[in-house]
Amino acid sequence: MKKSLFVFLFLLLTLTACNDEPKDVSNHNGNQTGNGVKDDQGLEDLATLYPLTGLPSNTESTDRAVTVMINNHPDARPQTGLTDADIVYELLAEGEVTRFLAVYQSYKPKVVGPVRSSRDYYIELAKGYNSLYIAHGYSPEAKKLLTNGYIDNLNGMEYDGTLFKRSSARVAPHLT
Repeated sequence: MKKSLFVFLFLLLTLTACNDEPKDVSNHNGNQTGNGVKDDQGLEDLATLYPLTGLPSNTESTDRAVTVMINNHPDARPQTGLTDADIVYELLAEGEVTRFLAVYQSYKPKVVGPVRSSRDYYIELAKGYNSLYIAHGYSPEAKKLLTNGYIDNLNGMEYDGTLFKRSSARVAPHLT
């Protein structure tokens, strides 16, 4: 009885999933639809979408992505500029401490932070975006990647006080 019920359900699902009327795709040129701007064939133009969010833009996005290591320690909250990121990854740094890797392309805020030190696996993620990678400090493994030119980067240890400034509202090591 169970076997025949299984066969019946399988056939029912298989038959209902099939559609004998194919869609007419003869007018489609392979472009996907996106932001509502239609070309002469009625197809939407993707050239004015931000590549990481898919949101519409007034101009074609040619800016390089920037990735920033941001602290997620409770004492470092609230973070600055995190909500402006196109994509945010949260990964363990060590123990039970996490950090964010914020990816910015469609909008780049003037202030982001608190910026923290890099880890090699965050650098690998950032490399996938061909981004400019920003951190303040590094693990030994990350230092090897950064000093060997694996990714274009700015490190707060070199630019502390110029590009990187401590916020008076935060206690070290929580920079802004």
